[in-house]
Amino acid sequence: MRSLSITCIFLLSIYLLSGQAPVEQIYEGVPDDISEETLLIPRFDFLDPEEAMEGEKRKFVIAVNKQAKIGNTTINDIALKSYPFTYQLITLQEVEGMVAKGYKYFMDMVLMPKQMSHAQREAMIPSYIKYKSANKMFTNRYTQFRYYFYIRDLTTHDAYITTKLKGYPEVYPGMKGFLKRIVADASTD
Repeated sequence: MRSLSITCIFLLSIYLLSGQAPVEQIYEGVPDDISEETLLIPRFDFLDPEEAMEGEKRKFVIAVNKQAKIGNTTINDIALKSYPFTYQLITLQEVEGMVAKGYKYFMDMVLMPKQMSHAQREAMIPSYIKYKSANKMFTNRYTQFRYYFYIRDLTTHDAYITTKLKGYPEVYPGMKGFLKRIVADASTD
């Protein structure tokens, strides 16, 4: 019971503090046109080393950028191997501009307690609103939380959770599993 109370408080606080409405509807499966549309996948941001010209701060920025490059290569490799449809890696700041260009689907995620057995609409705040960069989005410091990926329709604000909702303790295996699940669900439509 205590765990359920903590979960309810967590979800309510996310909703109230974000100022952004969660998804409109949650659907099991994938959108019918997922194989014809480009899936936007968040990537790590690079920091500007010119803003941190001094000693240790500059070294930190260079180290962050090195890890971002490795992370983006890993995300791209996962998508290349697991997702046969068109995709594009973008920063969270680019999402709204991509909507204006007609892009429709974004691979979003929410951190939820690992005991969740179904999607919690109230917690599904757009990551491009909730986080300033994917560098924070992909950081899970709480072992009791899992990454739950889903497709966000940027035009209707609906969510597609595939036919098997699964939380992952680590981001890369989560992405890989989710992309494979999209492909499996798309082939059964």
